Amino acid sequence: MRKKYIAVISESAARYKTALEREFDVVLLPADRKLSQPVASHPDMILCRVGETLAVPREYYCNNSELIDDLIDRTCLTLLLSDDVREEVYPHDIAMNVLLCGKFAFALAEYTAKEVKSSLNEQGIQLINMKQGYAACTSLSAGDAIITADPSAAAAAESANIDATVISDGDIRLPGYDTGFIGGASGVCADSVYFFGNLDFHSDGKKIRDALTRRGIKIISLSDETLTDFGGILFLEIKRRF
Repeated sequence: MRKKYIAVISESAARYKTALEREFDVVLLPADRKLSQPVASHPDMILCRVGETLAVPREYYCNNSELIDDLIDRTCLTLLLSDDVREEVYPHDIAMNVLLCGKFAFALAEYTAKEVKSSLNEQGIQLINMKQGYAACTSLSAGDAIITADPSAAAAAESANIDATVISDGDIRLPGYDTGFIGGASGVCADSVYFFGNLDFHSDGKKIRDALTRRGIKIISLSDETLTDFGGILFLEIKRRF
């Protein structure tokens, strides 16, 4: 089957490669030595897609240029390199951690990469400041709405008149931490959302399912296990083939 999208996932989620390869070309993202080990290869900590641009920290690009250049070549996106200083300790690890929803973006603006902020501005996407910085991790952007367990994300969304379905905290694993988040446990491609694990094992699984199906979004659980946060799935459309 000719694949239409690339699914970029953490190398720590490699066991999901086979399940995703039924529909997608799969790219395993190597770790970024600037980040804390448990999240060092999470896409939502390393890459930020804004419209037709893909933002990447310059040092990470230099260490993984062949992989990133291949993504850029195949998707025809514009590469945007960020020179913001990044460190392992929060909030200096969140430069790329931005949640996009329609014509809005959510992040802890002070620590968002300046190149990402410029790209958002150039593309007419309004940046809404949040009180905490793991915006893309904590929330699932689904159509014209978000699903989140984070009160600051819900408040930011509501300030932009975006519907927020608030779910209970917990029921999502993140090895090395007490809990993970729904954004990091999922990824949206076209009219489907893919979960690392089984949505029905979440205590608010029905609430999440109802919020998604109301918007015509299909739900695909990639395994019969508890949901696990691997930094989400970044889906990129393939526009050039070699």
